[in-house]
Amino acid sequence: MSDPATGAGTALESLPAVSDLLIEFPPENYSVPRQIVVNALRQSIKTVRERLQQGEKVTDPAAAVQAAARLALADVVQTSLRKVINGTGVVLHTGLGRAPLGSQVLEAAVETVSSYSNLELDLAGGKRGERLQAVAGLTAALTGSEEVVVVNNNAAAVLLMLNTVAQEKEVIIS
Repeated sequence: MSDPATGAGTALESLPAVSDLLIEFPPENYSVPRQIVVNALRQSIKTVRERLQQGEKVTDPAAAVQAAARLALADVVQTSLRKVINGTGVVLHTGLGRAPLGSQVLEAAVETVSSYSNLELDLAGGKRGERLQAVAGLTAALTGSEEVVVVNNNAAAVLLMLNTVAQEKEVIIS
């Protein structure tokens, strides 16, 4: 494996093993599953190995792997969603997560979803209930409507509306 012209063989031999890196970067220190940490460490070793095989001079391959591992692990534990400021002037901006939840609403949601709930149970009747029942009464009262259907996106709303008012008719949409 040794290449006397480049000394790459000696450098390749000095690359740390994944097991050694796991001691320095214990998976329990990261908010991701162990296998993701292991994969990041393997990729770090692979990156430095490829640099060496391409003839790049790496003074301390073990330190280069550790540096690459720190960067890789920082990247995998960082969530892709970040808090931003909406300076667009569009209040319900689809690219910015739509409407932010108020703290009281968020606290109530966390309280409800952190355990089991009666999502589809009619507690009064003791039978299976309707999922929409939780919001139907409130929404009907707010809008003055007789009935309510709740969907989670505009495409679903358009489909339901067109199915209702334009069934088997041609509709031009953009």
